[in-house]
Amino acid sequence: MTANATSNKSNKNKVLVIIGLILVMLIPIPITVNPEWKVIIKDSSSQPLKNVEVLNTWKHSTFQFNGGREYLKSDEQGAVLVPERKTSIPIIGMIFNPIINTLSTGAHTSYGSHSIIIVTTENCELGVTYYVEGDKNPKTLKLNKNESCNN
Repeated sequence: MTANATSNKSNKNKVLVIIGLILVMLIPIPITVNPEWKVIIKDSSSQPLKNVEVLNTWKHSTFQFNGGREYLKSDEQGAVLVPERKTSIPIIGMIFNPIINTLSTGAHTSYGSHSIIIVTTENCELGVTYYVEGDKNPKTLKLNKNESCNN
């Protein structure tokens, strides 16, 4: 085998390794943003609120630039079951998204999973609660009267 043929074979191997690494970096890795969790919605007098609409937002700030949102309703006992939220991130995103996140938001950078429930009622009551890893389940959200409401 000539030196030129050996060099060509070596270059082909390098190209194949680079292509292989690029393909591996595109493999998506599943991530749980939040597990299934339950919130009991109560009014300012501690009575369960049935059939009230709540907004659930979620995002894994380390890896996602945009999260999700969904409106849910409480059941007859005031319970809202927030489903498990999952996403998948390619390996290259797991490496570069936190860097881009930090560079683009600076001092306001946020990392990790966030799942939030926001409730407002026609009676000018409002409340917000967050899922934090390790929280007890179910969580109770007691709404407060909004004094600035003109209702």
